[in-house]
Amino acid sequence: MADYKDKPLICIDFDGTIAQYDGWKGIGVFGEPLPGVAAALARLRDSFRYQICVFTTRGEVDAIRDYLKRNCIPFDYINDAPVMDGQNPGKPPAKYFIDDRAVRFEGSWTRVMRQIEELDEIEMTRNGAAYHVGITDEPAPELPTHACQCGCTTDEASGYVPRYAMKSYGYSLTKDKATGESTWKAIGEAPPVVVSEPESCWCGRELESKGSPDFIGDDVNTMPVCTMHYSCPVHGQYYDKPRGIAISGKARSGKSTLTDMLIKAFPSPSSWHEESIATPLKIEWFKTNCVERFAMGEVADIVSEVNRLKLSDPKVRPGLIVLGQMRRAQDPDYWLKQLPLGEGAIVSDCRFKNEFEYLQQHGFYMIRVNATADTRAARGQMDIDDSSETELDDPEIQWDKVIDNDSTFLVLADNADDVVRKVRRLG
Repeated sequence: MADYKDKPLICIDFDGTIAQYDGWKGIGVFGEPLPGVAAALARLRDSFRYQICVFTTRGEVDAIRDYLKRNCIPFDYINDAPVMDGQNPGKPPAKYFIDDRAVRFEGSWTRVMRQIEELDEIEMTRNGAAYHVGITDEPAPELPTHACQCGCTTDEASGYVPRYAMKSYGYSLTKDKATGESTWKAIGEAPPVVVSEPESCWCGRELESKGSPDFIGDDVNTMPVCTMHYSCPVHGQYYDKPRGIAISGKARSGKSTLTDMLIKAFPSPSSWHEESIATPLKIEWFKTNCVERFAMGEVADIVSEVNRLKLSDPKVRPGLIVLGQMRRAQDPDYWLKQLPLGEGAIVSDCRFKNEFEYLQQHGFYMIRVNATADTRAARGQMDIDDSSETELDDPEIQWDKVIDNDSTFLVLADNADDVVRKVRRLG
């Protein structure tokens, strides 16, 4: 194992970042793990070779350690690390800090202050303070009960008022220098609202308007209009560029090889990386069947152990199938929701129609890799009569690209280069 000095450190907050958090409940009271956190930290540790330091204001280190082990969340240190010894006793010399309360500094204090103002505004409006004018005698604005179907809602239950909506109604956020409190202040007649109207999605389909009638009026100069109310009928709100790539194909059709080619073909530095729908399934199975080994230190690296689990292994396949079907019965998209599907994700194992639809609706460029039964048999794989192998054989499914992989390695590499060129051009 490499010395810790050879591996960069990444510091990650606990409450609200690793564990769900909706306010202090007491010492040792932790929320459930956030979806995708175990898989993401496992990948940071195993693939990106980071040391993980859980950096939290909580002092109950032993309880947090037990929580992380119980939930199979990889970590190396808690509130301490060898690199903090000697000349670094204070703030850890981490390459990155991940925190739900972080504000990124990029050389401009003006930008930082704007971010803090907006964050304070969101917190204040969620608590209902947006309806209180405060230092002025102006009445609170009358706002529609439903702002926009895209999610920018204004209702009494949440108390959330979008910033642009308040400005459109003639109010701006003003901070009282004496008290430091931020309040809404009338600024006079409502300014015109600039509405950008994109023409089409990156896939070429015409965008649809999703605005609600009580929000978008006849006169766009007086009614606030959210630009996010535009939507592609296929890719939803992700119409500006492909968010990721998803690959489907039968066993030994070349999905993994294509994934490796794509990652290498994107110019460096690149954020493109592999994600597998099977990873959270394997991790949950491992937590159920091997958690004691992990907690006792017999398993040092959960990712290495999970990667050794083969879906075809007769010792684990029945359990994986049962667990997978049980979770999908609860929610067809359960395993997809566990994945960190940020920009640059290449999902290498899209097998079912709901997975296809979910990824497509989240802006993924969809690829089908085909290979004949003879080709796959020559690669050591006979046909499998299983829905995971056949459900996406439907010829009516519209793929962004179909690759026939019955030829040479170089032909597949040319196809990978073509995908990269197209995705970069669309982005």
